[in-house]
Amino acid sequence: MKLCNTETLCKWYLSYDDISEEEGGKGYPAYCTGWIYIVNPGTAARLVNAAQTTKFLWIDDAWVTGYLVKALGFKHLDLSTYFNTVTENGVVIKSVQNPAIYHKDFLAVPNGKNFEISYTLTEYARWCYINKCYNNIYNPQANLSSRDLIADDVIHKIGH
Repeated sequence: MKLCNTETLCKWYLSYDDISEEEGGKGYPAYCTGWIYIVNPGTAARLVNAAQTTKFLWIDDAWVTGYLVKALGFKHLDLSTYFNTVTENGVVIKSVQNPAIYHKDFLAVPNGKNFEISYTLTEYARWCYINKCYNNIYNPQANLSSRDLIADDVIHKIGH
């Protein structure tokens, strides 16, 4: 996110006074942008505690995943390989997951606020969890051969 010079240039306008002095008034610390970030309950609690003593910034992505994360000394982990940005592709990829054939899986896909899609993806994910599907989520260190990747490549080509 860039800083704007005046309030009329963009809705994300901030004066340099709004930026933490610890950043030298030059920008935000590293932070996550986008529609999702994932934390466990313990990390969420630590973020809440850090929020009590960290200067508030109304731009939530920069504040929560930038300033609060920096205050806690956490590091960001790029999980972009675990997201699928096309809903239809996500449903296809989830539907072919199984314990015997390797397929790359994902953790999130936009659902367009569609209950049926959300329910379907949840049920596929639950089934995969119970049956330990053969994928990058449950077998991140899998020693894959080129043969293991054939079915996965076909599915991804169909989805695009």
